[in-house]
Amino acid sequence: MLGWSQRKQLVLQMKTAAIAMGRLRRAGREPGKELIDILSGVDTCCQSLFNGERHDFYHQIFAGLLQALSRDWQQMTLADRRESSALCQDILDIAIKAMQQEKCRRIILFLPYKASMWDSLESVWMAAEADESCEAYVMPIPYFERKTDYTFGDMHYEGDLFPDDVPILNYQHVSLSEMHPDVIYIHNPYDNGNLATSVAPQYYSAELKKYTDILVYIPYFATSGGMGDGQRSCFAYQNTDYIIVQAESLREFYDPQVDRGRILPLGSPKFDRIVRICRERPDPPDSWKGKMAGKKVFFYNTSLAGMIHNPWAFLKKMEYVFHTFEKHPEACLLWRPHPLLETTFRSMRKDFLPFFHQLKQYYLDNQIGIYDDTPDIDTAIAWSDAYIGDSGTSVTSLFGVAGKPIFIFNNLIHRLPQPDDWRGNLVVTDNLKWMVTGNNDLLWSPKQDGRYALYCSLSEYTSDCYYGRVFETEDYVVVCPANGQDILLVADRRVVRRIPLRDLCSTAGRFAGAWQIGRYIFLIPIRYPAIVRCDIKSGQVDYVSGYDDVIAQETDGAWTVGGSCVWQDKIVIASPTGGRILLIDAATLQVEQLNLDERDENGMMILVPDGEEIWCLPRKGYTIRCWNPCTGTIKVYEDVPEDFHCEHVPLRFECELNPWSSLTVAGNIVYLAPHWGNRFLQLNKETGEFSEWKVPFRATCRTENGYMPVWGCAVFLDREKFYYAPERRIYHFAGKNNQFTEYPMTIDEASRQKMGKGFGRISEWQRYGCLEDAYNTLEDFLKGDLSGKEFSRSAQLEAYSEIAAHIDGTAGAAIHQYICEQLDAKQGGERE
Repeated sequence: MLGWSQRKQLVLQMKTAAIAMGRLRRAGREPGKELIDILSGVDTCCQSLFNGERHDFYHQIFAGLLQALSRDWQQMTLADRRESSALCQDILDIAIKAMQQEKCRRIILFLPYKASMWDSLESVWMAAEADESCEAYVMPIPYFERKTDYTFGDMHYEGDLFPDDVPILNYQHVSLSEMHPDVIYIHNPYDNGNLATSVAPQYYSAELKKYTDILVYIPYFATSGGMGDGQRSCFAYQNTDYIIVQAESLREFYDPQVDRGRILPLGSPKFDRIVRICRERPDPPDSWKGKMAGKKVFFYNTSLAGMIHNPWAFLKKMEYVFHTFEKHPEACLLWRPHPLLETTFRSMRKDFLPFFHQLKQYYLDNQIGIYDDTPDIDTAIAWSDAYIGDSGTSVTSLFGVAGKPIFIFNNLIHRLPQPDDWRGNLVVTDNLKWMVTGNNDLLWSPKQDGRYALYCSLSEYTSDCYYGRVFETEDYVVVCPANGQDILLVADRRVVRRIPLRDLCSTAGRFAGAWQIGRYIFLIPIRYPAIVRCDIKSGQVDYVSGYDDVIAQETDGAWTVGGSCVWQDKIVIASPTGGRILLIDAATLQVEQLNLDERDENGMMILVPDGEEIWCLPRKGYTIRCWNPCTGTIKVYEDVPEDFHCEHVPLRFECELNPWSSLTVAGNIVYLAPHWGNRFLQLNKETGEFSEWKVPFRATCRTENGYMPVWGCAVFLDREKFYYAPERRIYHFAGKNNQFTEYPMTIDEASRQKMGKGFGRISEWQRYGCLEDAYNTLEDFLKGDLSGKEFSRSAQLEAYSEIAAHIDGTAGAAIHQYICEQLDAKQGGERE
């Protein structure tokens, strides 16, 4: 079948011949050799490309033209020549129009912008290239770095960085309107919405859609089970005909406005390449060979997500990793920074860029390991024995399908653990008899004396805080979900019943907390789309929906939930961004919605009941309200000291966000526990005066102990229990005399040893691996001395097969076949 480029070339040659024919008509002279050669070449080409009627049609035209311009031309008068050349020109015009309408192979155009991301399209291109009914083209497009003011900076073009076996079409020589590809594939969904880079505006999705029948977006990343919020809704989604995802489960990560019928769970070309490259390893660069010889190679990935979220911890982690490997010459570190890392530092975290450059130079000067800045990641994966790095990257999934060990960093950890660092993984609530860990274990202190032991494991998942608050009934210990979607009833050192919730949320951060009112357990959602009530005696679960816009919002760069509390047999939930409040009757689930202040945009982060009143602490700003729901009266306190402010965690800039985490009332004094606030304050509720609250603690969220990460300084667990987060210490607080008495916490050694998880299923969003924590360190991993389960390649491959279609390496072929079928249906079978 005729190809687009062949047709384009034939039309161009015929137009050249027509122009020459026009000159011939005006001059009346004999045709030149160039014209004869063009017509002869077109005739020969048409004979090889066409069969049957189309072959005869073009051969009759060009054979006749050649005869007229050679043998017959010599016998013509000047007038006959002019008349004949005009006729020949008309015949050529007919041939040109006929050629322009010839059916040809499908034109499949790939528009990558980063050579290092070509693997996200490659196997689809390979399938199209091998398809005789298609003509596949790869046309890298230019992109711009963003300046600090987000305007365009330097332009980059990486067409010369693609593999040698990929023919490159120069974008400067192609008009998309003239080419009009049947299908265009892209792997950049952002258009003008990326703060670090932008493809050239003429290649934004709205422009591309004008020149193609089907526009397809294939993610440049792969995932280990989850997806970041930044991918839920991108500019290109509204213009693409199809979005390819690697598994059925990922459909629900996208914004509800994205038509689910356009989301195709056909797998990831990135996995195809890894499967292929690990079967047939390419030769490593010569500069790597000496450094790898006889050593186990550890692939170190420094991702954008980790850097953007907490650049200081990110850089400290780099330093820790480099120094650790300096002490282990038997191991080879292969460091591959994200291709856009320096660009993103420059545009979004420029103050930290000099520190990055300093660390990078230290690594190179001291020859700590291999520095990989090649455009192709796959050679590094093929020659690496294991992955080390954070989880916020698609590279973990590539190692997952390759069946190689994955050791997930905690970027806050910069040293070896101390004996008490196990406490950093506790989910501390007001119930000190029972505590859940972030690794989904349940601890208990039967005498409530702070001596804890492992009671049972709650989940097959080894991390991600699936559970939070714990309540106790006559028959059961009730464990409520945080990131999970079930309520657990525990007895006799095991989970005796799981009460499943509707599967309505595929992301982490499902629930913020829980409350108990009699036989009912209420779950307060963040990302889950309903308030949940569970009757513990009957197991019946009810849902209160329709209030998502009140309860939780994405604001100031994070998902935030309003405060909640129990007040007079009602659940009270506040908005984090305004003055709205819900009052839900525990028995009837009747909902009353109020608005304390329609002008308020700062929201209420914390609600604390105090008799008939409820104290409302703001998410933003320093206005404290004391509200009486019975009378509707509101007392306002806002004259905080001038030097009181907040420090953002983790970006460390001064702000007015999250000043307080809780309070307790003793007589006329309100003690305010700071969250991001820089001082401990107390409030005289009669006079409205704020003053210093003298405590034996620093008001800080900073700590050098990454095993005990701090997101807020301190909190009252109830009226008398006070928790100081930087040291993970609990105190009994006597408000009348402002005295703190520490509640000691210890754990027996047998339980401690069982709490090291080792390798296993981490969560729905990180299918398999081992986490760096107080039980398993980077040193332990390098030495092969981990606590818990050993690595199992078969278990890892089984886990990853659940979140990747066509994990055998055939995703590209499946994508190409499906899109061609849709194209045929749209075009009626063949391209016209």
